[in-house]
Amino acid sequence: PSEGEFYRLYGLTTQRMGLAKPDAIVMHPGPMNRGVEIDGVTTRELVVDTGSGSVEVLEVSADEVEIDTGSGSVVLELSEVGSGDFVVDTGSGSIRVIVPADFSARVSAETSSGGIRVDLDDIEIHHQERNEIEFTAGGGEAEFELDSVDYLNFVIGLERSLGIKIPD
Repeated sequence: PSEGEFYRLYGLTTQRMGLAKPDAIVMHPGPMNRGVEIDGVTTRELVVDTGSGSVEVLEVSADEVEIDTGSGSVVLELSEVGSGDFVVDTGSGSIRVIVPADFSARVSAETSSGGIRVDLDDIEIHHQERNEIEFTAGGGEAEFELDSVDYLNFVIGLERSLGIKIPD
Protein backbone atom coordinates (compact mmCIF):
# COMPACT_ATOMS: atom_id res chain seq x y z
CA PRO A 1 0.00 0.00 0.00
CA SER A 2 0.97 3.66 -0.31
CA GLU A 3 2.34 5.49 2.75
CA GLY A 4 -1.03 7.19 3.33
CA GLU A 5 -2.93 3.93 2.95
CA PHE A 6 -0.49 2.18 5.30
CA TYR A 7 -1.06 4.87 7.94
CA ARG A 8 -4.85 4.67 7.49
CA LEU A 9 -4.71 0.91 8.01
CA TYR A 10 -2.04 0.63 10.71
CA GLY A 11 -1.15 4.10 12.10
CA LEU A 12 -1.53 4.98 15.77
CA THR A 13 -4.61 7.21 16.15
CA THR A 14 -6.66 8.48 19.09
CA GLN A 15 -9.29 5.86 18.33
CA ARG A 16 -6.77 3.00 18.34
CA MET A 17 -4.99 4.32 21.43
CA GLY A 18 -8.37 4.51 23.19
CA LEU A 19 -8.62 0.73 22.89
CA ALA A 20 -5.34 0.20 24.76
CA LYS A 21 -4.88 -0.18 28.51
CA PRO A 22 -3.87 3.06 30.28
CA ASP A 23 -0.32 1.77 30.88
CA ALA A 24 0.15 0.36 27.35
CA ILE A 25 3.62 0.67 25.84
CA VAL A 26 3.72 1.57 22.14
CA MET A 27 6.70 0.03 20.35
CA HIS A 28 7.74 0.35 16.71
CA PRO A 29 7.38 -3.07 15.02
CA GLY A 30 10.23 -3.04 12.52
CA PRO A 31 14.01 -3.20 12.51
CA MET A 32 14.21 -0.47 9.83
CA ASN A 33 12.47 2.80 10.41
CA ARG A 34 11.92 4.95 7.33
CA GLY A 35 9.42 7.19 9.14
CA VAL A 36 7.09 7.13 12.12
CA GLU A 37 3.85 9.10 12.51
CA ILE A 38 1.72 9.30 15.64
CA ASP A 39 -1.33 11.54 15.35
CA GLY A 40 -3.84 12.94 17.85
CA VAL A 41 -2.94 10.84 20.92
CA THR A 42 -3.55 11.66 24.58
CA THR A 43 -1.22 9.77 26.88
CA ARG A 44 0.68 10.06 30.13
CA GLU A 45 3.99 8.96 28.60
CA LEU A 46 5.04 8.61 24.95
CA VAL A 47 8.36 6.97 24.00
CA VAL A 48 9.52 6.73 20.38
CA ASP A 49 12.93 5.17 19.67
CA THR A 50 14.13 4.47 16.13
CA GLY A 51 17.50 3.42 14.77
CA SER A 52 16.98 5.67 11.78
CA GLY A 53 14.06 7.44 10.20
CA SER A 54 12.07 10.61 10.62
CA VAL A 55 9.51 10.92 13.40
CA GLU A 56 6.31 13.00 13.30
CA VAL A 57 4.26 13.19 16.50
CA LEU A 58 1.25 15.41 15.76
CA GLU A 59 -1.44 16.92 18.01
CA VAL A 60 -0.36 14.94 21.05
CA SER A 61 -1.33 15.68 24.63
CA ALA A 62 1.24 14.16 26.99
CA ASP A 63 2.74 14.48 30.45
CA GLU A 64 6.11 13.11 29.26
CA VAL A 65 7.65 12.50 25.82
CA GLU A 66 10.92 10.87 24.82
CA ILE A 67 11.90 10.73 21.14
CA ASP A 68 15.24 9.30 20.03
CA THR A 69 16.32 8.67 16.44
CA GLY A 70 19.82 7.89 15.21
CA SER A 71 19.24 9.74 11.96
CA GLY A 72 16.17 11.57 10.78
CA SER A 73 14.21 14.71 11.51
CA VAL A 74 11.72 15.07 14.36
CA VAL A 75 8.47 17.08 14.43
CA LEU A 76 6.73 17.21 17.82
CA GLU A 77 3.40 19.07 17.87
CA LEU A 78 1.86 19.22 21.33
CA SER A 79 -1.79 20.15 21.85
CA GLU A 80 -1.26 20.03 25.64
CA VAL A 81 1.95 19.95 27.66
CA GLY A 82 2.08 18.16 31.01
CA SER A 83 4.54 18.93 33.79
CA GLY A 84 7.00 16.10 33.09
CA ASP A 85 10.14 15.68 31.00
CA PHE A 86 10.21 16.11 27.22
CA VAL A 87 13.40 14.83 25.60
CA VAL A 88 14.11 14.89 21.85
CA ASP A 89 17.43 13.58 20.55
CA THR A 90 18.45 13.06 16.94
CA GLY A 91 21.94 12.14 15.80
CA SER A 92 21.37 13.70 12.39
CA GLY A 93 18.31 15.74 11.48
CA SER A 94 16.29 18.80 12.35
CA ILE A 95 14.02 19.18 15.35
CA ARG A 96 10.80 21.23 15.31
CA VAL A 97 8.60 21.58 18.39
CA ILE A 98 5.18 23.26 18.15
CA VAL A 99 3.58 24.12 21.49
CA PRO A 100 0.18 25.47 22.64
CA ALA A 101 -0.41 29.09 23.64
CA ASP A 102 -0.19 28.29 27.37
CA PHE A 103 3.24 26.64 27.00
CA SER A 104 5.16 26.63 30.28
CA ALA A 105 8.57 24.96 30.52
CA ARG A 106 12.27 25.18 31.20
CA VAL A 107 14.04 24.52 27.90
CA SER A 108 17.59 23.44 27.15
CA ALA A 109 18.47 23.11 23.45
CA GLU A 110 21.82 22.24 21.90
CA THR A 111 23.29 21.40 18.51
CA SER A 112 26.90 20.59 17.73
CA SER A 113 27.05 22.49 14.46
CA GLY A 114 23.59 23.71 13.41
CA GLY A 115 21.59 26.77 14.31
CA ILE A 116 18.76 27.31 16.79
CA ARG A 117 15.69 29.43 16.25
CA VAL A 118 13.15 30.19 18.99
CA ASP A 119 9.89 31.85 17.98
CA LEU A 120 8.25 32.49 21.35
CA ASP A 121 7.32 35.70 23.11
CA ASP A 122 7.75 36.32 26.82
CA ILE A 123 10.67 33.99 27.53
CA GLU A 124 13.43 34.49 30.04
CA ILE A 125 16.78 33.54 28.49
CA HIS A 126 19.28 32.17 31.01
CA HIS A 127 22.09 31.23 28.63
CA GLN A 128 22.57 31.65 24.88
CA GLU A 129 25.37 30.92 22.44
CA ARG A 130 25.35 30.20 18.71
CA ASN A 131 24.56 26.51 19.16
CA GLU A 132 22.81 26.34 22.54
CA ILE A 133 20.12 28.09 24.52
CA GLU A 134 18.48 27.74 27.92
CA PHE A 135 15.29 29.62 28.72
CA THR A 136 12.04 29.55 30.68
CA ALA A 137 8.59 30.10 29.18
CA GLY A 138 5.62 30.76 31.45
CA GLY A 139 5.99 29.31 34.94
CA GLY A 140 8.39 26.59 33.75
CA GLU A 141 6.31 23.57 34.80
CA ALA A 142 7.69 21.10 32.20
CA GLU A 143 11.31 20.32 31.36
CA PHE A 144 12.39 20.22 27.68
CA GLU A 145 15.75 18.90 26.48
CA LEU A 146 16.44 19.08 22.73
CA ASP A 147 19.71 17.78 21.27
CA SER A 148 21.18 17.10 17.82
CA VAL A 149 24.64 16.75 16.32
CA ASP A 150 23.34 17.51 12.81
CA TYR A 151 25.68 19.47 10.59
CA LEU A 152 23.11 20.65 8.01
CA ASN A 153 19.81 22.47 8.38
CA PHE A 154 19.33 22.03 12.10
CA VAL A 155 16.56 24.27 13.40
CA ILE A 156 14.83 24.07 16.74
CA GLY A 157 11.62 26.02 16.46
CA LEU A 158 9.31 26.46 19.42
CA GLU A 159 6.19 28.26 18.34
CA ARG A 160 2.77 28.99 19.72
CA SER A 161 -0.18 27.31 17.98
CA LEU A 162 -1.17 30.12 15.65
CA GLY A 163 -1.06 28.19 12.40
CA ILE A 164 2.36 29.68 11.64
CA LYS A 165 5.08 27.20 10.74
CA ILE A 166 8.81 27.84 10.98
CA PRO A 167 10.50 27.10 7.64
CA ASP A 168 13.24 24.45 7.57
